[in-house]
Amino acid sequence: MLDSAKPSGSVKMTQEDFRVQEVVQGRVVQPVFETSIVGPHSDFTEFTLTKQGVPGKSAYEEIARQLDVPIDRVTYYGLKDAQAVTAQTIVVEGQFRPTFEHNKIWLQQKGPNKGPLQRGAQDGNRFTIFVETDAQDAPRKTRFINLFGPQRFGQGSPEIGKYLLEGNFPRVLELLKGTMDWRQLEPLVARGLSAEEVIFQSNLDLEFMVGKWWSWLWNQLAPLTDEHYLPTWSPESAYMYVEWWNPIDLDEEMFELMHNFSRPVWVEATNHQVLRKRGGFEHSFTLRSGSYATVFLASLYDLTDVSRQKYEEV
Repeated sequence: MLDSAKPSGSVKMTQEDFRVQEVVQGRVVQPVFETSIVGPHSDFTEFTLTKQGVPGKSAYEEIARQLDVPIDRVTYYGLKDAQAVTAQTIVVEGQFRPTFEHNKIWLQQKGPNKGPLQRGAQDGNRFTIFVETDAQDAPRKTRFINLFGPQRFGQGSPEIGKYLLEGNFPRVLELLKGTMDWRQLEPLVARGLSAEEVIFQSNLDLEFMVGKWWSWLWNQLAPLTDEHYLPTWSPESAYMYVEWWNPIDLDEEMFELMHNFSRPVWVEATNHQVLRKRGGFEHSFTLRSGSYATVFLASLYDLTDVSRQKYEEV
C-alpha cells in the first residue's frame, strides 16, 4: 500500500513563527529580551544571546564591535537561523566594554566560563515552529534522513566549492557573477588581477564555499546508503562519491578547508509535540546538533520556506 501524499505546509511567515533555543548540558536556553551586562570578572565570560531576524555572523560582528573585542574572541556553538527568534550561549574572551544596545539583539551576562565554546559541542537545539497548512491532522513521524538543509548552501552554486578545490579559479569567478559576492570581486577584476589573485585577496568565505560542496556530495549519497554513519568526502572515502566527483588534482590550500567526519544518516526528532492553532499546527521538537529543522518538517510536509522564497527573489 502506497503512503498518502504529504500535505502542503509553509513556514517562516513571520520571524516569531520560528523559534530556536540551544540545549546545553540538558538545559534549554531561555530567550531574554533585555540587555544586562556588568563587565568581565574572569578570562572568559558567558552570555545568553537572543536575536530576532539577524544572521548569526552579523550578530557576532556587532557584539564584537560594541564590546570592543576582536571577532575571534566571541565564540559560539553554532550559527542560528536569521529568519527566526533564537536563544543561544556565547562566550567572550578577555576584557570587554560593558555596554551593548541593539533593537534586535539582546545580551544577558551569565557569569564566568572555563574557556571558549567549541562548534557543535552543545546537546542540540529545541525548535518551536508554526506550520501553516490545510491538513486536518498533523503528521507525527519523528525519524528522518539527516540531510543538510537549504540554509547550509546559501546563495550560489555548490559547485563553486568544487572548482575551488580543483584550483579552477576562472570558473569560480564565472559562477560568482550575479551573486552578492560579486560586488566585492568586481573592483579586483577591474584591476587586472588573475582569478586566483582576486579570490585570495578578497574577503570571500572560502571555507563556507568548500563546505557547501562536501555537504552537497553527502546529500547525494545519504538517501542511497544502508550505512548508519556516512563519512564526508576525503581521499579515504572518495570511492563512495565517484558517481558525483572524481578529482584528479586538488588545490592544497583549498583542500585544507575540508572537514573530514562521519554524520549519522538517520536521526530522530525527540520530544515531538504538536499543538493545533488557527491555520495550522505548531510543532515543538529537539534535534541533535547539526540537524536541520526544515529537513525534518520537509519529511512531514510538502514544505515551502516563505522567507527563503523572498531571499531567492532578491
